[in-house]
Amino acid sequence: MDYAQIYDWLNQQNPFLTSLGAIAAILGLVIPVNIWRKRRKKESNLSRTQTTTYTTQDNQVIAPVHAKDNAEVTQNFGNTYNYQGLSVDDARKMAMELAAELGEKDAQTIKSLQETIQALTKQNASQFDIQQALDLLVQGKTEKAEAIFVDVAAQARRKGKQANIEEAEALRHLGSLAFLHDTQKALNVYKRSTELDPDNPDGWNQLGHLYRRVGKLEDAEKAYMTVLELSHFDQVNQAVAYGNLGIVCQTRGELNMAIEYYQKALKLSQALGRKVGIACTYGNLGNVHRTRGELDTAVDYFQKALSIHKELGHKEGIASSYGNLGRVYRTRGEFDAAVENYQKALAIDIELGHKEGLAITYGNLGNVHRMRGDLDSAHKCHEKALELNKALGCKEGIARDYVSLGIVHEMRDELDTSVEYYQNALTIDTELGHKVGMANAYNSLGIVHERRGELDAAAEYHQMALTIDTELGRKGGIAASYGNLGNIYQARGELDSAVEHYQKALTIDTELGNKERMAITYSNIGNVFQIRGDLDAAVENWKKSLALFTEIGAQHQMAQVQSWLDEVLPEHSE
Repeated sequence: MDYAQIYDWLNQQNPFLTSLGAIAAILGLVIPVNIWRKRRKKESNLSRTQTTTYTTQDNQVIAPVHAKDNAEVTQNFGNTYNYQGLSVDDARKMAMELAAELGEKDAQTIKSLQETIQALTKQNASQFDIQQALDLLVQGKTEKAEAIFVDVAAQARRKGKQANIEEAEALRHLGSLAFLHDTQKALNVYKRSTELDPDNPDGWNQLGHLYRRVGKLEDAEKAYMTVLELSHFDQVNQAVAYGNLGIVCQTRGELNMAIEYYQKALKLSQALGRKVGIACTYGNLGNVHRTRGELDTAVDYFQKALSIHKELGHKEGIASSYGNLGRVYRTRGEFDAAVENYQKALAIDIELGHKEGLAITYGNLGNVHRMRGDLDSAHKCHEKALELNKALGCKEGIARDYVSLGIVHEMRDELDTSVEYYQNALTIDTELGHKVGMANAYNSLGIVHERRGELDAAAEYHQMALTIDTELGRKGGIAASYGNLGNIYQARGELDSAVEHYQKALTIDTELGNKERMAITYSNIGNVFQIRGDLDAAVENWKKSLALFTEIGAQHQMAQVQSWLDEVLPEHSE
C-alpha cells in the first residue's frame, strides 16, 4: 500500500499519527516487551504423468507492488525513537506480531497496521477503552479496535461534508484491520473511503488489491489507473501503479502489455533506488518469461530478485524467489533441485505464517509428487493448497488447485470427479479473464474426452487451448496442445498428421528444455511406429523416452515405457 496521503495528513495533524511506539508504551504497563516479542516462537507447466497426454499449468508467484519500502517509511516518520522512548524497530515488531497472528506477513500490510495502531492510541481515552483494544490486538483480536474506528467514522460523518477526509481516514484504518480476515468488509470500507476522499491514492491502491483478490480485474485495473492519474509528479506512486497494472495484465494472459508495464515500473524504481520495487519487478518479469518458456531469461531475473531480497533481509521475497526458481527446475525435469528450492520456500513461509506463499508452495510440491507417481502425497499437498486459497478467497489459486486435483483424480481413473474439478476451474478462470488458466482447463477437459473416446469434443477443447496459447505466445502451452492434438490424430488412425503434430511439440519442448514433455512425445512417436510395424524406429524412440523419464525420476512412466520395450523386444528388459 502507498501511504503518501496519510503522511501529508500526519504533518497537518501533528502528532496524531506519529508513531506505533505509543502502543508499546501503553502495553508496557501490563505486558513486558520481551513477552510479546516471544509470543509467536509459535506449477509450473503441469504435464500428465501418463505418457499419452499433455497439459500445462502455472503456479506463479506474482509479487504485489506497493509504494513504500522500509527506508522510506523511516524517513517519512523522521524519528529515531517515538513515543515514550520505544524504538521504531520494536514498535514495528509489535505490528508484525498482529499480522503474523492472522496469517499476513507483507511489509506494506504491517506498515498499514503501524499507522492504524498509532491512530488508535490517539483516540479519546475517556470515550474509548484504548487499553483493552490494544491488549486484544496483541492477542490477534481486532474486533475492539475495529469497533472504535467504526465509531470514529460515524462521529466524523455527523460533522458534515467537511469531515469527509477524516471519515475516510478512519475507514482506511478500519480497512487495514479487516484486510487481514474479512475481504468483503475491507472492500466495502475502502470503496467508501474512495467515495469520501477520491484524491487519496492509498485508498484506491488498496481497493485495487482487494478487487484483484476477489477476481474483479476490470475494477482492479480502474483503481490502479486512478492511482496513476493521481500520482502527478510522485514517481513512487507511478511505479506502484505500473507494477500493479502489469499484474492485472499478466493475470489475464496479456503478456506483452504486462512486460511493458513492468519495464516502466522497473525504470522508475531504479531511478529512485527503490530496491524492494526493483526486486518485485524482477520476479514478475521472470514469471512472464517462464510462462513463455524463456527459462534462462527467467532464471536470470529470479536470481537478481533473490540477491536483492537477501540483501534487504526480506524473507517473504526470498521465499518467493526460491519458489520461482523451483518451478524452472521442475520444468527442466530437475526434480531434486526443484524440491530443494520448494522446501526452502516452505520453511520461510511457515516461519512467517504466510498463507498465500504456503498455498503456492504446497501446490508446487504436489506437482513434483504427482510426477514421481506418489498420488497420495500429491493429493494431500493440493488439498492443503486449496484449503489455504479458499481461506484467502484467492480465486486464481482456487482454480489452479482444482486443475491439480482434477489431474490426480484422472490418473486414478476417476474421470467424473476430474471433469467436475476442471469445469469448476474453467468457470473461475473465465470469470477472471485468466487466459492461461482457461487454456489449462481446456486441455485437461480435452484429455478426459479423449479417454472416453469422444474425439471430436476432445479436439475442439485442444484447439481452443491452442488458440489461446498462440495468442499469448505461450510456448509451453502451444507444445502441449500440439501433443494432445497428435493423440487425437493417432486415435483416428491419421498417423501422418499425428507425427506432424508430435514433431511440432518436440521442437518447442526441445527448445524449452522440457524433458518431461520431450519424453512423452518420444513415447508417442514410438507408438506410431509400432502401429506401422516399424519396430526398430519404435524401440529407438522409446529408448529416448525411457532415458529422459529416468533422468527426471518419473517412476510410473519409466515402468510403462519399459513394459513396451519388454513386450516388443524382451532382450531390452532391464
